Amino acid sequence: MNKKNITLVVVGLLLVAATFNVKIGTATVDIANNILGFLISAIGLFSLAGHNSLFKKARNYAIGGIVAAILGQIIMIKDYGDNNSYFIAIASGMSIFFIIYFSYYFNEAIIKDAKVKEMEAASRGLRVAWFVVAAAIFLHFMIFMTFSKDFNSVAGLIVQAVIIIVTAYYGITAFNTCKRLIEAEI
Repeated sequence: MNKKNITLVVVGLLLVAATFNVKIGTATVDIANNILGFLISAIGLFSLAGHNSLFKKARNYAIGGIVAAILGQIIMIKDYGDNNSYFIAIASGMSIFFIIYFSYYFNEAIIKDAKVKEMEAASRGLRVAWFVVAAAIFLHFMIFMTFSKDFNSVAGLIVQAVIIIVTAYYGITAFNTCKRLIEAEI
């Protein structure tokens, strides 16, 4: 485990948690690109996968997230008329599944590493921080993608800002936890 790989995973998580759909002509594009976010996270997780089995699961979900994000972008390129918002919800839902599972296994891998090193106190607040991020992402999907269909409304942007802040807090918490675990190895 090293700081560079953890930083890549955290930055990737921040990119996939942020969803800013912009309509360009008939196509809808996520400018906080999930493909790039999952790719950055997967790169960080490749060397961590040998560290413990949960990092390997997180890596596999990040790779699955790349595939889902590519399929999602393909779905969102076409204009489906009155049903457009349903297809955007399907495309976003595919990524949400992988975001939640990838981040869960990443979180649990850090906690497992802390237990192995007998440093449970270092990872004490990590589960709660992850749960808040996962709940915010899922609720955002349920409220704005399923019910309102107006993702770029003021309320949607406020919720996105909250998700970014909460994800940044989780990222900082995860990075600091990993930093303590790395320092304990030395």
